[in-house]
Amino acid sequence: MERENRKEESYRQVGKIERVLVTANATWENEICV
Repeated sequence: MERENRKEESYRQVGKIERVLVTANATWENEICV
């Protein structure tokens, strides 16, 4: 059970990082276009 919990936690962390990267990438592209 403990291992399953950790897997869930790391998935959540990866999702958070991906969201930040996507947001940063969109912002960066917008700045270049302007």
